[in-house]
Parts: sequence; structure tokens; C-alpha cells
Amino acid sequence: MNGEQLDLFASKEEVTLDDVKDFLSEKAGVPVSVVLTKNRVSMLSIAPAKEGISIRMHKAFISAPWDVLHALGRYLRGRRRKDWKIVSDYAGSIVTDDDGPVVPAKLKSKGKVYDLKAVGKSVNDEFFSSRVKFRIGWSRARPERKRRRTRGRYIRFGSWVKQTQTIRIHPVLDDSRVPIEFVRYIVFHEMLHAVVPQVNRNGRQYDHSAEFRKLERAYPGFERMKLISKWIVEEII
Repeated sequence: MNGEQLDLFASKEEVTLDDVKDFLSEKAGVPVSVVLTKNRVSMLSIAPAKEGISIRMHKAFISAPWDVLHALGRYLRGRRRKDWKIVSDYAGSIVTDDDGPVVPAKLKSKGKVYDLKAVGKSVNDEFFSSRVKFRIGWSRARPERKRRRTRGRYIRFGSWVKQTQTIRIHPVLDDSRVPIEFVRYIVFHEMLHAVVPQVNRNGRQYDHSAEFRKLERAYPGFERMKLISKWIVEEII
């Protein structure tokens, strides 16, 4: 049991869908997409996806105890039966109610270095003719701790939630060592999700279609952005 685990899920009202996505992606080492459902029969389903792992879970999992979410993260990486039992036991304990809508969390857009509201407006004006309707803010910061270097580590720099038109940016980018051009690129990437629809193939939804990739590659300095992304993961995180 470490301090970060307790701190991350100590205050459940602050935990958002993006927090859970980021946490599970980090634990699994691959991108994890999460869809909250009101399904009273299948509380949790896990399926491989082209870009990682796709999870559909009952919305009650947002309020799950931290040990349940950690067990789920471990299961995604190692498929250990004892981890699945913890998750399964919690799923069996869920008592459903009227299942009202998930209320979007308040957002903090002004960071120590970058103001995301200003960045978002600039990107929207320049690349999307101010057509994208969005909310934007920093994801909740996590306590710092020493990290062991691991191969194949994955981090989500940003996310887009269609239902609430919300962009969240990882707080690691609120750093003077991170160039503003990279922050703008990540915001552009998330806004692109707002204008390029998902593609359904064989019953699965894909966020990054051929059209999406083509438009993303047209971003000024795209190859440099990829290098900066790698540098941030290796040197800052």
C-alpha cells in the first residue's frame, strides 16, 4: 500500500471518468477506453481494442473503493484470478438506483504555467474557425513520487468526452520545460475528436480513423510533436 494509492481515491467525489481512464491506462501499460453504463445485468465487460483495451462498466465503479480499482488495473495487465475476484465481488455488491446522469466535474483551466482556456480559444480560432464547443481544464494532479523507468510506459496527455464536450489535459504539461506548441498540439488533437466522428467496424468503435490520422498528420510540426511526446515521457514523468 503506498501513499499515491490512498491519495488518488481518498476523496471519491473528486474522482472523474478521466481520472479512472488515466489510472487504468497507466496500470495496464496501454490505452484504456472506458464507457459508463446503466446496465443492471452486465456490470463490467472487457474487450481488446485496436488501440488498447475497451471497458464498459456500470457507473457505480466510479465510486468503487481504491482497492477495487487497483485490482482492476492489475488484472488488465496480468489477468490474475485473485485480482478479478476482488473486482467481481464488488460488481456483485452494486445496488442500482434510478441511475441519474453523470454530472461533469468542475474544471480548473488556469495552471501554474499555462492557461488552457486561452490555449483552447487560440487553437479553436486558428484551426477550427471557432466552431468547436468545448469545456477545458487540467486533470487532477497526483502526488509526486519516484518512478521506476519501465519500457512501454503509456500516458494519456489529453481526453475528450463527447457527452459533456469536455477536454481534460494531463497536469504534467503544466511545466515550463514543456513548450507551448506541444500543449497546443494536444488541445488540437482533442478538438479533432469533436469534429471527426468515431468509426464503427465489426461492432467496435474506433476513435482514430484514417480521416482523423490524416488531419492530425497535417498539423504543423507533427513529427516534432511526436519527438517531444517521447521526450516528456522519458525525461519529465
